[in-house]
Amino acid sequence: MRTYKIVREQAMGTFLCPPGFHGFTYSVHEFTGPHGKKVIGEYSLEYLLSDEADAAEYIRKEAVQLINSVKPTESEGWVRSVYGYFKHCYVPESGSRNASDLIIHNPTEIVVDRAYKALDSGFAHVRDEAKARAHRAADGESVPSGKNPLNYRRGVTMIYGKRRGYEVTAKRDGSTVYVYALADDGTRYDADHLSDYAQVLGADEQFHNVRHQPMCDKHAGRIVADVRDVPAQMDPARHAAVACVRQYFPDHQPRLDLIENPSKGYGQWPCSKCGERVQYEAKFDKYAAVSTRVDGRGMTHWSHVLECTDGAQHEVK
Repeated sequence: MRTYKIVREQAMGTFLCPPGFHGFTYSVHEFTGPHGKKVIGEYSLEYLLSDEADAAEYIRKEAVQLINSVKPTESEGWVRSVYGYFKHCYVPESGSRNASDLIIHNPTEIVVDRAYKALDSGFAHVRDEAKARAHRAADGESVPSGKNPLNYRRGVTMIYGKRRGYEVTAKRDGSTVYVYALADDGTRYDADHLSDYAQVLGADEQFHNVRHQPMCDKHAGRIVADVRDVPAQMDPARHAAVACVRQYFPDHQPRLDLIENPSKGYGQWPCSKCGERVQYEAKFDKYAAVSTRVDGRGMTHWSHVLECTDGAQHEVK
């Protein structure tokens, strides 16, 4: 039989655990023996209930009591954080929740990538001409800049003249793509050479109903093209965030709004009041400014500042 002790330090809860989860308060230390002082393992309370733990009955009962003494909360902040973390991730048909088995499915990125490849292919001759001009210029020949619509923001080598190019976006469901002309500073504008992009997409069988949408109050001028083979939507019930939340709350229904756009649910964002970068912390069910320090033994210590400059909670909008 192995020797364990339930402690309140170095708890085992993670950001994927809901507020009120016992792992934010308790963890289990294993020692070399009844009188041992060296910790040889750290576990969660649930581990004590497994056959593998080979724990004494009294400490199993204590673990059950502590687990039952707390009640996790399905808070909005936590749910948004989980959906944000698992953005575009789906559980495979096998049901495996291993990170390496999750399926990444984002219709927007799929069709944007198709459009970029179509434009790259359609302007292949322009790219070759630009390289030829660069070689001639390197040999000392006076070479005009020529037309180079390939200079889009995804990265292109040497160009001549002003830095202008294009970028592609798409609807979230992958049904439509948009091509914007970019000015020198990266802003979108209604350029004459948008017709070049429209011609290339119109000649590609993946797109149809290609049209120029002039500048208006909502957006700069752009090329709009409908996608023929729209990527299939995944079953919302297979979203990895749904599977995670249902571990603790089996009746949870898929949040279609958060699957489509989790917004600022996960990651660090500026507080809308003080401007300091904060992140959601499930342990406190609040946003916190997080910092770390390493002591002389190489141990990392975490600090959480939960109050904003006005003494209230941090906010992220």
